Amino acid sequence: MYNAIIQLEGVSRYYDGNCVKALEDLTLRVDYKEWLTIIGPSGSGKSTLLHLMCGLDRPSHGHVFFEGKEPRSIREWTHLRSRKIGFVFQSFNLLPTLTTLENVALPMFELVHSAKQRRSNAMDLLERVGLANRAHHRPPQLSGGERQRVAIARSLANSPTLILADEPTGNLDSSSAKSIMGLLKEIHIKEKITIVLVTHNPSMMNYDDRLIKIIDGSIV
Repeated sequence: MYNAIIQLEGVSRYYDGNCVKALEDLTLRVDYKEWLTIIGPSGSGKSTLLHLMCGLDRPSHGHVFFEGKEPRSIREWTHLRSRKIGFVFQSFNLLPTLTTLENVALPMFELVHSAKQRRSNAMDLLERVGLANRAHHRPPQLSGGERQRVAIARSLANSPTLILADEPTGNLDSSSAKSIMGLLKEIHIKEKITIVLVTHNPSMMNYDDRLIKIIDGSIV
């Protein structure tokens, strides 16, 4: 097995006709089973870096490798995201018209063709995050912490090898934030899933295996 799950080599990302720099000449390696925290102020390039790691954005220069191979097409990245990458966002990104069970099952449609099996798998995931009793509630009926637990359950829907977390506690109070970070740590240890988390909050620095700081698009 290739030791690095993600590797960026000399990656730069510019916008607006190369007038706005998001990242510049960045080289970074993320190993299997590692928890990497990327910390930096707003506008430092953290989210851009996360998007490059999963093909939601493409570098202006440089190369991004996933498991030793460089995906070169939208189709290749879409395939990887649906099978190997889970996402946890600050804003939860749950569909308000669907139940929590349906939200968790949504990523399974491409890989699990039986509706009964999708429901069963989704319920198992909700049980793992302590929300089986909220399976038929919709996101507006849940607290912020509960919604983020649903988002974590959804991120595990297709048994990913990598979870990308973008400010996962940014909209939570301190108690809910601590609970969510504890849940992510438990998943990281038990499931051996690689986690890359970006944050501007120094209190999130106590859970990782490795920490890097990014300022103005460069690792410092």
